Amino acid sequence: MIKNWKVKSIGIKFINEARSMMQINLEDVKNWMTKLKLNAPSESVKKSKLNLKFERVDVDLSDSEKCAIGITHNKSDWDHYKNLIANIRKEFPTDEISIRFSHWMQKSQVDIQEVFNNIVKTVHKEEQKGLKVFIRYYADVKSFSHLNPVTNEEESIEFPSSIRFKSRQLDFSVENHPMHFSVRGLSDDGNSFIEKKKVGRRCNIVDSRNNCIIHLDVFINEKDITALKSMVKSNQITFFQRLYRSE
Repeated sequence: MIKNWKVKSIGIKFINEARSMMQINLEDVKNWMTKLKLNAPSESVKKSKLNLKFERVDVDLSDSEKCAIGITHNKSDWDHYKNLIANIRKEFPTDEISIRFSHWMQKSQVDIQEVFNNIVKTVHKEEQKGLKVFIRYYADVKSFSHLNPVTNEEESIEFPSSIRFKSRQLDFSVENHPMHFSVRGLSDDGNSFIEKKKVGRRCNIVDSRNNCIIHLDVFINEKDITALKSMVKSNQITFFQRLYRSE
């Protein structure tokens, strides 16, 4: 079907069964489509025999908390989703992949350093070469702080001296120009929908050896910036400062 239709790009949407009934409409009763398991162990997935290359593959995780947690968390029950990028490139050969996380569903946030480390692990699975990955991730106030076990107080997460993968240092930079937009989200009391202003910065993580680039757009609620600024100590270089230093 893909070859006959001369498909140029692929869109993949993950759906939580408990959250949506959309999968009923997607049932392939006539077996026209090949079943894929993109979270399978990457070594078990064979390269496509279609001899095609796609301009891009877009992955929508806005209705799938499990896949999102699998990618961003350490040792979760859904850790097998870290095979996603490697398996996509085998099934749908491409040099450009985009991933969009949910701005409302992902409630079990982890700190931003864990998110960065696990996204790097996911993208670089099987040493990907010649790849650009565009990611939109929504953080919150808790993403930039953690509990100090000694003082029992919340502290800002300090920025590491470098971003590394398998003891190899990767180039890291943050673009100066902020990105602004609004989304519809639940109010704090959960009784209504309201407009929430988001501000984001693009982080670039570059593996020059393999020509692999991650463009990671990190967004937070605009109203949370003041609270995060107040947590930063004068002698700290924190994740928040690196991403939102001029806000």
